[in-house]
Amino acid sequence: MARPFLPPASAASPRLLVSLATLCLGTVLGACDSGTGPEPDTTVAQVLVSPTPFQLQTGQSVGLTATATNAAGQVLTAEFVWSSSPAGIVEVTQDGHVTALTPGTATVAATAGGVSGNAVGTILPIPPPLAPVGLSATTESHVAIDLAWLDLSDDEDRFEVERATANGAFAPLIELPANTLALRDDDLSPGTVYRYRVRACRDQSCSDWSAEAQASTHATLVFAPSPLPDATETEPYEATFTASGGDGSYLWSVSDDALPPGLALSESGVLS
Repeated sequence: MARPFLPPASAASPRLLVSLATLCLGTVLGACDSGTGPEPDTTVAQVLVSPTPFQLQTGQSVGLTATATNAAGQVLTAEFVWSSSPAGIVEVTQDGHVTALTPGTATVAATAGGVSGNAVGTILPIPPPLAPVGLSATTESHVAIDLAWLDLSDDEDRFEVERATANGAFAPLIELPANTLALRDDDLSPGTVYRYRVRACRDQSCSDWSAEAQASTHATLVFAPSPLPDATETEPYEATFTASGGDGSYLWSVSDDALPPGLALSESGVLS
């Protein structure tokens, strides 16, 4: 009986082997389908802004960043619109750069796809300059007192000086440019006690007042006797001068050698 001829396995057709291999590979890897899978979700689910919270002094700046993600937490490429509230506390540019304008609390928002994220910032005033120290008051004359102090600040724009009498209230005396270290207060009343204080200021912000310093102007110089007693020719003559006021240290002299012949003035004030 005739039997069909089957070629041995080693003699299988090369074309058949290639087809079977291709079929198996396509089944395992799914490469026979030319599709690329589902498109990613581009719907913004959340916007995060950082850093938050942030803190600035008036005039300082910080750059904020915003990140948008979808519901699966995947980061999305998004265009953000930046804003802040309330108005006037900070200024924000459309690249997230924030500048502090005035003290207060501000909320900065970044919005993309109708979803917003916020950062809260506290704006602090710039600290005032350091107070001057070592204020001294030195009597210069019966109408002038010299003041001096140490400047510990490097950012003041002026010094304010106030003056008071012994028991009086302080009142503004003068404003001086930055880095000033001394002042002569003149046109004062003789024999009067004056008190002083000074502070450093920048714009509307000022340091504490310095410790007070006080001095008294000299009393008005009084000379006696005046006029001199009359003299009699050929008779002995002597007159002793006295003085009060001033700094209490007196030196007697005659201007232009104006004494008549036979008279002399000692350094202690005796005319004879």
